[in-house]
This record gives sequence, structure tokens and C-alpha cells, in this order.
Amino acid sequence: MTELTLGQAIRRRRKELNIIQEKLCKGICSRGSLSRFENGRQALS
Repeated sequence: MTELTLGQAIRRRRKELNIIQEKLCKGICSRGSLSRFENGRQALS
């Protein structure tokens, strides 16, 4: 079994729920930050 990173798990669930990045990150972070986090290019702080 392959383990997912937190970013991968968030992306998978977001897509299952058919939520766009802009809606998920509204009031939390920028869409760019969420994208980088989901793709493993930025650590959560």
C-alpha cells in the first residue's frame, strides 16, 4: 500500500468532493500556496 502525503490526501479528497482550489483555500491561503502544497513543492507552516 502506498502512503499519501498530507498534500496528496487533501488533493484527492478535494477532487472527490468536486471542490476547486479557489473555494477550498478562500480565507485560509492563496490558491498558489495550496497548489504548491498539494504538489509537494511547499511545506505546511
